[in-house]
Amino acid sequence: MVLPTICGDGQTMRRTVTGLRRRLGWRVVVCNRRGHGTLPLTAPRFSTLGATDDVRAQLAHIRAAVPASALYGLGVSAGSGLLVRYLGEEGPHTPLAAAVAHCPGYDTTRAFHRIHRLYDRYLIGAVRRYFLERHAATLAVVPGWTEIMASRTVGELHDRQHPFAGFATTAEYHRHTNPMLVADAVGIPLLILNASDDPVCTVTNVDEHRGLFARVPDSLLVLTKRGSHCAFFEGHWRPRSWAHRLIAEYFAAVDAWRP
Repeated sequence: MVLPTICGDGQTMRRTVTGLRRRLGWRVVVCNRRGHGTLPLTAPRFSTLGATDDVRAQLAHIRAAVPASALYGLGVSAGSGLLVRYLGEEGPHTPLAAAVAHCPGYDTTRAFHRIHRLYDRYLIGAVRRYFLERHAATLAVVPGWTEIMASRTVGELHDRQHPFAGFATTAEYHRHTNPMLVADAVGIPLLILNASDDPVCTVTNVDEHRGLFARVPDSLLVLTKRGSHCAFFEGHWRPRSWAHRLIAEYFAAVDAWRP
């Protein structure tokens, strides 16, 4: 199960899906969040992080379709925040056997404000077009529309989206979505992959939370010197993602270890 990037969907995650399928031969399901891809917003509700209740519904559907299969979760960038938040809320009761958080930002009250300004300038435009302008007919009725449309950084937009996610204040929104508030309760094997030169989810986020891996059993941090944000390319003429190889090997090892 793949939870995509901030503006990702089943189409933009094709390289990830192809890489995992090539190495594992498993079914790979990309779970779009509300308003992602070609999904319409049937209600004036959205969040860049997504909602854990939606993840539970998607997992229940997957489990019903393949009741005998072991399930594994991969969250990519913003999708990793949703994945870890879900895992922390569920503890050992999740149907997932193991998970990977690929380039997470950890504390979402801080991470969005640390994006390199050049990348932030690109991302704010992409997020505004992808979520707000595309779904304006549905979202413009929500109080706070003018303020969120005026956001000049991803951090500002993230802090201003609480009415669109169904919360009265920014603090309440963060309390119900920040993965780090529940990360200590993760109850399954978890691999976290970050790069020190990541301009979006900066290494400062990693350094603040190194103690997490001492507190969460069966957790592992892989921190590389280079890799940028979710790239980790290797090879010259036809580069492929080293991260996809690592993720596949990790899931295969856990699957072989399971009783």
